[in-house]
Amino acid sequence: MRSILNLVSASAALLSMILPGAASAADRQAFETVKGWEIERTVGSTSPNACLMSHTYKDKEDDNAVNAVIFALNGSEAVLVLVYEKWGWDKDEKVKAPMFLDKNRYAAKSAWVGDAETLTAAFPDSIVPNLMAAKTIVLQFDNGKADFNIGGFAEGYESLRRCNATKVAAPMAAAPQSPVAPAPAPKATAPAATGAYSVMTIGGTGPDFVGCLAHSESLGLGLVGVGQNLALIANTPKFPFDKGVAVQGTWAVDNGSAMPFTTKTDTAHTVTIDIPHDPAAVQSLTSGQSVTIQANGTQVPFALGPMKQAFADLSTCMETKKAP
Repeated sequence: MRSILNLVSASAALLSMILPGAASAADRQAFETVKGWEIERTVGSTSPNACLMSHTYKDKEDDNAVNAVIFALNGSEAVLVLVYEKWGWDKDEKVKAPMFLDKNRYAAKSAWVGDAETLTAAFPDSIVPNLMAAKTIVLQFDNGKADFNIGGFAEGYESLRRCNATKVAAPMAAAPQSPVAPAPAPKATAPAATGAYSVMTIGGTGPDFVGCLAHSESLGLGLVGVGQNLALIANTPKFPFDKGVAVQGTWAVDNGSAMPFTTKTDTAHTVTIDIPHDPAAVQSLTSGQSVTIQANGTQVPFALGPMKQAFADLSTCMETKKAP
């Protein structure tokens, strides 16, 4: 479960390497899904290359291992991120390997930077026509090869161009407010229980389906379902964690019994908690009013909001393999 969840949030964690100013999945909005490629735009960005495209799928010939390809333009560069569930690169590990597009060698020694399940590289944007004409990316290592399906890249790239061409007005600066006397600091409480959960599929539909995500940006919470596994994702600036930090702590619903967890952050300020295969734990989470997460000594309460409906919609998505 953990390795798949790493892949689910990989694109958010890698955005800072691809697009300036991008931060987390909560900062992006869907633009289109074309031929299995999800095109997303960084919210509020006025950059000419504010969008990225990603394709996530399971490899049936590799025990359904999850793969992903992420692509974005950055000035005159094209940035590729390859994600493979079974990789285990050291952070910032330098990797060189011949790269083929289909059977045609494109780079004799393409240079990549590793980090856990991911490899990232930048190429001249002149690579785009080659990618549009290909169906696979292949890296040839000394001990074997890794191939990634990029079928439909041409159609996805045209959508990416439309997304980047869509003009979005720059956010207006907030008007200065009159000074007021400071109010007494309130005790820490969960935020107001508002904010519906939006439900989306992970990896598209059909054979590319990986799982489903129910997410509320305003509450800072999400539920991820992959196979028979369920996880809670909590994001807040109050969590002082960078990416890749080992975290341990507890979570408790409505001041109930605290349940321990351990994890490793995939994205800054974000904690992912595996929910046990226990009907009582799920019932508590979906019927409660708030959840308090204590992580590495930092305690933060979250309102659960309409979590019961979010879980029901997530279950429907998992059964039908499409968002309700």
